[in-house]
Amino acid sequence: MRGRMLISLGLACAAAGILRAENDKPDESLTLIVRHDGTAVSVATITRDDYLLVAGVGKGGGKVSVPSHTVKEVLYANRDENYSTALEKRDEERFSLAALYFKKALEKMPTEKWAVEYCNYGLGNALYAKGAFTGIARDGVPIAASPATCFGKVLEANPRSRFLPEIAVKLPVCLAEEGKLDAAEAALRSSEAQIRQYRADLLKDNVAGLRLADRARAELAITAARIAERRAEAGTGDRQPIPKQPGIGVSPPGAAAVEQWRTARARCASFPELWAESATGVLRALIGNREWDAALSEAAGILERLKNEPSAKNAALAAAAHVSAGKAHLAQAEAFAQKQQKLQASMAYAEARWAFLNALGTCSGDEELTATAHYFAGVCYDKLRGVESDAGQKAGREWALVVERFPRSSVREMAARELARARAE
Repeated sequence: MRGRMLISLGLACAAAGILRAENDKPDESLTLIVRHDGTAVSVATITRDDYLLVAGVGKGGGKVSVPSHTVKEVLYANRDENYSTALEKRDEERFSLAALYFKKALEKMPTEKWAVEYCNYGLGNALYAKGAFTGIARDGVPIAASPATCFGKVLEANPRSRFLPEIAVKLPVCLAEEGKLDAAEAALRSSEAQIRQYRADLLKDNVAGLRLADRARAELAITAARIAERRAEAGTGDRQPIPKQPGIGVSPPGAAAVEQWRTARARCASFPELWAESATGVLRALIGNREWDAALSEAAGILERLKNEPSAKNAALAAAAHVSAGKAHLAQAEAFAQKQQKLQASMAYAEARWAFLNALGTCSGDEELTATAHYFAGVCYDKLRGVESDAGQKAGREWALVVERFPRSSVREMAARELARARAE
């Protein structure tokens, strides 16, 4: 869930009212407000630090005011050296070490309000990036309980924190990853209210900030859909799970998840990468629910849209659509086969095979998706041995590719079993 939940904080230029010119060198002995574009301004005192503005008074008494969505870092003059080290480790993506140094920094500055807010944010973000949703320890000594706990402390220290738009999205994800679904849903409702208030507080001409708020709302819709899927997996959703259909789908997520994903897709219309994630969610939910005709219709609609929008970033979505279509055709073929309708079954197996082969033609760096397409293409070839003389050989080739090239794939064991069976026959 997480990978896709990170908020883009924007690269907007500095606002009016900055104390010194952009080409002046800031005084690093003072507090520095560093923007995403790399420019910085120094202030003697911070007078405001929230999700709207970072403001202060310069050394000469002039006022400084920088919109928060343009700010990358606020480097307080009295920061402990451990805090600076933590930022270095974070930027190196050494998240365990970053968490350790954020903790050390907080221990050195326990009464500094900014440190409680910033260090807990750093801790939570490091754990989130590492996927350590139940906490992390070093040499057997706990560093932090969980990112959810850290994020909660940030908002306790400053309910209007500059980090709120990001935390609002991540907090329910963290709780869901811990398996605390009731708490995740409560956090989701709270986050939605927080983002509404944040958006209401923004000036109407703050286009970048408004877009940030709308993106947060879109990501929260995705989180709601994922929580609905988790509910179904746990047997506490809108319907009880039924046994998985081997190799085709997952335990049905139920109608609620499908509708949540469709709602998310509508909210994500202005954010292509989020739209792709939610469109994939719709497909996954329909396949899980065994709504084959609906899945085929969804896949066709996605492929039609992407036909006029060719790009590398759309390749994974196109591949997912082809794989979903293939799974739907394959399930229909199995149904025909059970009814002894051999001609219809063969036609459906062929449709499924071409869908999986088309997925292989559009996959872009997604090993799991590629392995899945190879595995199911092999299944389809195997089912067509009675009508195509070389189908058995091609099936073995597809499974061998999975075994040899994708050792970590979820379908590797199935491919190995099918390959062994085929070679024994």
